[in-house]
Amino acid sequence: MEIPYSILLYIFIGLVGVYFIFSLFDLYHIIRFGFFNGTTATVTFIFLAVSALILFISYEQLRPIDWSDSIKIELPVSLAQPTPQ
Repeated sequence: MEIPYSILLYIFIGLVGVYFIFSLFDLYHIIRFGFFNGTTATVTFIFLAVSALILFISYEQLRPIDWSDSIKIELPVSLAQPTPQ
């Protein structure tokens, strides 16, 4: 049984999308309902900068991978074929 690496990439992209949606929701609430002063602006900037840094590092680590390759999973013989009775 083989699983392509691209499946893992699609799962990762989906999770990054969920994180992006939650981040937008969070930023909306900070701007709409928070007290927008120097501290809030600094924390928001740090949040965005760290998020961008994590995305950049993830991109740099994932870029050299050959996504057309696949993971081969070997099942034990006892699981692959039922035992005779």
